[in-house]
Amino acid sequence: HHCFTRQEQAWLYGYALNYCIRQIRNVREVFVPEALNLYEQGIESGILLGEDGRLSPWHFKNIVKLALRLRRFEWAGWFIRGKNALLEPDFRADALHYNLADLYFFTGRYDEAQEHLMQVGLSDVHYSLGAKEMLAKIYYETGEYEALESLLHAFRIYLRRNRIITDNVRKAYLNFAKVLQHRLRAGRQQLPALQAKVEKMDLLTAKNWLLDQMPRS
Repeated sequence: HHCFTRQEQAWLYGYALNYCIRQIRNVREVFVPEALNLYEQGIESGILLGEDGRLSPWHFKNIVKLALRLRRFEWAGWFIRGKNALLEPDFRADALHYNLADLYFFTGRYDEAQEHLMQVGLSDVHYSLGAKEMLAKIYYETGEYEALESLLHAFRIYLRRNRIITDNVRKAYLNFAKVLQHRLRAGRQQLPALQAKVEKMDLLTAKNWLLDQMPRS
């Protein structure tokens, strides 16, 4: 660290994290603990905090997701509640409720997850997108297929009309809605082809979760 300025250190952490995240999107799980370790070091050293000592809500969300993938549930709960104060005040409520919902979803406590999702506002477009994705997964997991069909239809309209969302992010969520819709209607014989298609997709959110649904019929 002593060889680089603080700004250079921030750039290097950013490059390393972006690399890890790209590998994780390609289902290379070995990079999950690497990324979480970089985040922990970056926060402890202050390198990933802004000049005002704040953590971005995007980093906050990523950290929780990485911890959940590693099944560090107790640590994730501690981080959500204990580090919420590092966020800008305007983002704290949404970050708290969204990430607690993610924790409860991951541990199968779907009712509690939905209660927190209902309290997520619109402070950040990524939290809004993530909340819709998570609700779709809850509907699928609990067999509420009519509600899921309705949600996916509304979600696609939202994605196409919202001009704040970048093209790659829009495509990743549209692909999620498309694949989940196909999964709902696919028979046993169609699943191998759908699975192969999903595995080849680069722009796809919740890729691991979608692949987990393929063996079911």
